[in-house]
Amino acid sequence: MMEGHKLRYLQEYLERVKESSVGKYVEAMEVLEEPTRNCYAGHVELSRDEFVEMMLLDGILIMELLRKFRPPELRKIDILQLSRIRIILVQDILLFENQLPLFFLNRLSDMTKEPHFSVEGDLWTCLYKQVSFIRNYRFTCQPTAGDLHHLLGVMRSRMRPSFLDRLGQPIFFVPKLTKCATKLQEAGIKLTVAFSRDSLLDIDFKMGIVTIPWFCIKDDFEIFFRNLIAYELYAHENEWAYGTNYMEFMNNLIKSPKDVKILRQCGILASVIPKYAVKLRSTVNDIGINAWPNGGIVGAYGWPN
Repeated sequence: MMEGHKLRYLQEYLERVKESSVGKYVEAMEVLEEPTRNCYAGHVELSRDEFVEMMLLDGILIMELLRKFRPPELRKIDILQLSRIRIILVQDILLFENQLPLFFLNRLSDMTKEPHFSVEGDLWTCLYKQVSFIRNYRFTCQPTAGDLHHLLGVMRSRMRPSFLDRLGQPIFFVPKLTKCATKLQEAGIKLTVAFSRDSLLDIDFKMGIVTIPWFCIKDDFEIFFRNLIAYELYAHENEWAYGTNYMEFMNNLIKSPKDVKILRQCGILASVIPKYAVKLRSTVNDIGINAWPNGGIVGAYGWPN
């Protein structure tokens, strides 16, 4: 099914730009084949032709997915605008094993530019609009292209908490919050929703109040964090493990259905479909058990034990 969508979008792209051959794209992919292979940890069991084909099909799919956000008058109504198919496509390009290096995507972006739209200018933001549970965040911390290598790396960089800029210097500590939402309330600690929409990690604790940014649970929540955490396991030891830290925090905060209920009552947790909220506890705990932070950063202040 997925390969059929990829072939279809390659054909539609060629028709739109009035080209009948993929020759020039194949030549460009062949030049980048070896450095792209070197971005994978293990040996890729694909021939040169098969690998180049994979690069082209996956790359065009990503470009077309981002072009969904052109002004309405410049795009056609097609399958990418059908919610369920869009979710499947986004999940596919976010898989840890499907990551393509940004130098390759930028090259393909340069080759496929169209009037009134530049993927390069939107590459840092368009993907966020596709991941439904975080699309309401502003993500004001802009990533530096030279420091990023894959789309998951871009996603992680945009989770950077704003308090790191205020502190002015790097800090590394493991979050000390060990009590769940129920225990915190019983201890007289208030849970409230943060007004900030800059980062999911803008979590604070002051004067007996834990402030947590609003988040919405949808069906891409689990796949996003599982793949982000897998990506962070391979990150440089001095890089922030934003996704891992966030799930570590949530794993401590949510231990029972009652904790989920408390977060919903406080306005911290939203769920369009109730079944996602019910599933949240088991999902968070399962991911949290397997998460191992390589640099804790949750919160700029001390935490209630």
